[in-house]
Parts: sequence; C-alpha cells; structure tokens
Amino acid sequence: MAKSKPDEFRHKVITDPVHGEIGLSRLEVDLIDTQSFQRLRRLKQLGLATLVYPSASHSRFSHSLGVFHIMSRAIELMVRRGKFTDTEGRLLRIAALLHDIGHYPYSHLVERLDRDPYRKALLGGGRRGKPARSYPDHEKLSAMIVTGRKCTGSA
Repeated sequence: MAKSKPDEFRHKVITDPVHGEIGLSRLEVDLIDTQSFQRLRRLKQLGLATLVYPSASHSRFSHSLGVFHIMSRAIELMVRRGKFTDTEGRLLRIAALLHDIGHYPYSHLVERLDRDPYRKALLGGGRRGKPARSYPDHEKLSAMIVTGRKCTGSA
C-alpha cells in the first residue's frame, strides 16, 4: 500500500499455485495462525461437488487466502488512488481474510435445511411461529468470532 512500510506486507509470504506469492503482515499471520482460521483447512469450499468433480477439493482456507489476495490487490489500487486511507486498507485486508471464518461444514446446504418450514414439526416453533434456529447463520457466527461476542438469540 502507498504509505505503509515496504516490507509490512512481506512479513511472511505464502506461495499459492493459483495466485503466486501472497504477502502477509505480522497481524495477518497471527490471525491465520488462530484455531478459528486453521479449522478452515478442514472445510470444503465446494461442498458436495467433490463427489462429481474429485479434483475440486478446495478448502475454505485456500479460498480465504485467494479472496484475501485478490482484494488486497484491489485495495492497494484504491489506496494509491486516494479512495481509502492506509488504515482503511489494512482493515479491509483483514475483513477479506476473515470473511469465511464462521462457516460450518457444508454451511450453505445446512443453512438451507435449517430454514425448511417442515422442521417446525421436529424442532418446535420459534418466535412468531417460525421454526427454531439450531445455530446462527455463518455470517453472524463470523461476527461473533471476530468481535468475541456471545450469541444473543436466533438470527
């Protein structure tokens, strides 16, 4: 980024087969090294697609790094053009890195099932006759992980 120290985003470099070198700051490395981020290595990005396309074995971990890299390039351009400050750029990089931190295994599939109106008969009613939610949406869980807040009711 424009005004940052030249090596700030080269504290560690990950070599990716798609994106090449992905430079990381010390804070970004510390975030990647957390249990919450490392668990993304075990979550499939493409869900059940591997049953049809066996080589489509991307994890949420590698997906998050790819999104981070692409967004970092866009953010760097916007900082150079004066659309974001360096501080805003750093925050946006972290947001891109952590965007999937709250995903469950098969999140999108399971969240659709969780909204199935026929679940009401199995789980009992929630507020205003809607089926009870068994867990928060992955977006809400992401916010809870990042901010350290506890879940406050259903989504």
